[in-house]
Amino acid sequence: VYQAMANLAKTEKPDLIVIGAHGRGGFDEKYAGQNTFKIVTECETPVLIIRETFNFDKHLDKIVLPIDSSRDTRQKVPWTIEFAKMFPQSNIAVLGVQTTRVQTVRNEVVGYVKSVETFLDKHKLPHTVEYVDAENITTATIEYSNSINADLIVVMTEQEKTISNLLFLGPYSQQMINLSPVPVLIVPVVQLHGAAK
Repeated sequence: VYQAMANLAKTEKPDLIVIGAHGRGGFDEKYAGQNTFKIVTECETPVLIIRETFNFDKHLDKIVLPIDSSRDTRQKVPWTIEFAKMFPQSNIAVLGVQTTRVQTVRNEVVGYVKSVETFLDKHKLPHTVEYVDAENITTATIEYSNSINADLIVVMTEQEKTISNLLFLGPYSQQMINLSPVPVLIVPVVQLHGAAK
């Protein structure tokens, strides 16, 4: 399944791939879940994952944009802006996730968040900013999203290479796919760099 979708994406070059999740726990980890991970990893196209319980009659009002200390964390911002512009009533909730007590790293997160605010101001998009301390970025993001009744979470792949040089999704991306009750837009790193130019 994943190879067919990856090949189709390379041929047709869609702007977005939409995948449905099922069941209380999301994807069946032995089959659908693995296919989803592979689709996200193989495709150079953003993938929107929607759980079957999602209310399609609801407006997309709140978009959660988690920002951490990783080097590429801000490069998902252009895609967040594109979604926000499609839904003019939406608000972008910027979530600064602090995962350490090391002050230099914490300052880095604050700096990233401020630069995101400047970018959103430039595009005249309404937004809020909050910070959380957390050991697990995914858990913190999901808990925050639930607390504000969010409609979308935008994350990026943190792809990891194995010894055999095969790409796999990092642990936080996998957790987000499996655990989030909120629709998740996952933007591949390759696509991100193209969008951010």
